[in-house]
Amino acid sequence: MMFFNTNIFSYRKKRAFNLLPWTLSLLLSLPIFTISVFAGEKINQSLTTDKISKIKICNDRGSIKVHTWDKLEVLVKGQIDDLADNFIFDKKGELILLEVELTAKHAHGKNNGKGSKLEIWLPKNLDLQFNGIATDFSITGLQGNVNINSVSGAVNAKSISGKLHVKNISGKTVLNDISGKIDISLVSGNLDANVVSSDIKVKTISSDISVITNQIENVSLFSISGTTKLSGKLDEDGIIKLENISGESFFYFSDSIDAKIAIETGPDGTIINRVKSFERKESHLNSQQQHFVEGAGNASITMNTVSGKVGLKNIKELNKRKKR
Repeated sequence: MMFFNTNIFSYRKKRAFNLLPWTLSLLLSLPIFTISVFAGEKINQSLTTDKISKIKICNDRGSIKVHTWDKLEVLVKGQIDDLADNFIFDKKGELILLEVELTAKHAHGKNNGKGSKLEIWLPKNLDLQFNGIATDFSITGLQGNVNINSVSGAVNAKSISGKLHVKNISGKTVLNDISGKIDISLVSGNLDANVVSSDIKVKTISSDISVITNQIENVSLFSISGTTKLSGKLDEDGIIKLENISGESFFYFSDSIDAKIAIETGPDGTIINRVKSFERKESHLNSQQQHFVEGAGNASITMNTVSGKVGLKNIKELNKRKKR
């Protein structure tokens, strides 16, 4: 004969009923957008941005366009990658995560199927991080900080007032009307920047760089090879540093220069100076040096190359090239 311990049964039953509200609460609190979607599916979803300070967007292939608006919500519309395994649109603390997941078995090339094609609207004050591989990414009008990591996609940023950090391997980077601090790293992709920022740092390996800005407080442009062109008004105590290994780096001035200037080359390097004439002096290292002061000399211009060309040219020379 079996005897049931009624006290134990009663305790377990009571405990199960006590856990029921907690279980229901947990289920109801699960994010409503962690739902499965079919590859290639069209989406139209939104999340409120209450207590949200940052959005992170991850997409391997395709194109992403980010717009800003005055609504306190993030809206995503478009079509996800036809090789996608999962789509995540979720809140995690103060972060909104938007991610199109592809497993390792799927190649990331643009020609292998269709990538995502998404448009996103978000509040102006959010910080943004983007990670992509072969995704063309554009963003306009954000006041928060922007961090972009790309491999081969084109990057286009416009009207950003927060800090802008871009790492792009082989895609072209275009910047317009950027007023916040700029930090760019490129390998073989070119940079075309027409900005209002006065604090700019660029490092490249084999890229062509064009930077036009209104005021120069602190600009540092370094390249292994390729052509670097900088133009803008140097502040009274501003700093310019142009360095290359075997490329060409020139500061195109429009007004008279008021600065302490130091230009140096390594073996077979060349100095071209439209401010003060320079005659090459023979040395045992076959190098060149030119140090001089224009005006009060509160600002500073430093230029270095190993075997390339560096120097100062008039803005008229740059404009002539553009007209050709």
